[in-house]
Amino acid sequence: MLVDMHLHESTCSSDSKMTLEEIIATARERGLDAVCITDHDSMGLREYAAEYSDRTGFPIFVGIEFFSLQGDITAWGIEDYPGCRVCGHRDLSPDLNGDGEIEPEEWIKACPCFEVKESL
Repeated sequence: MLVDMHLHESTCSSDSKMTLEEIIATARERGLDAVCITDHDSMGLREYAAEYSDRTGFPIFVGIEFFSLQGDITAWGIEDYPGCRVCGHRDLSPDLNGDGEIEPEEWIKACPCFEVKESL
């Protein structure tokens, strides 16, 4: 099965000019077997994508490209996502040598943030 696991759709993402209908038509033309819509910080297309998938017989999965302070996290097969940013040890590490950059040797090793499981 050939699946594009990272696509944006214009309803919930300014990163795309394509509608779901256009994405599916293009995916079929290019020989894909399914697509996964991973819009930034949104799973708002989930209900419509499920309905459209049923109607067209083309598998459409909806995931998310969640912004964390460590970089984007792409996830699939989830029902919900944190309502707050997930920070990591680099986000709160001090610039010990004062050069304006936080380098690996300056990272604090424990994350003084929050327990992600508790925020879900």
